[in-house]
Amino acid sequence: MVHFTLLAEVEPIDYAKALNQELWKATMVKELEATERNKTWSLTELPQNKKPIDVKWVLKLKLNPNRSISKWKARLVARGFM
Repeated sequence: MVHFTLLAEVEPIDYAKALNQELWKATMVKELEATERNKTWSLTELPQNKKPIDVKWVLKLKLNPNRSISKWKARLVARGFM
């Protein structure tokens, strides 16, 4: 017998869809605040003839063993291999 669990909440495919949902938006803001607080990245002037590093949001639902939602997780990560 196969059981399928349907989640009322699903992981958005892109950040634009995530911004329409308050829980995802709050999670993304929390991640940005942590990045600033920890001084993970710093913005600098881009040298001439250099391309900026592209970033993307990785959005995941963390589940408990009983498949209930434990946490909404958002990470801003560098994209590509520059």
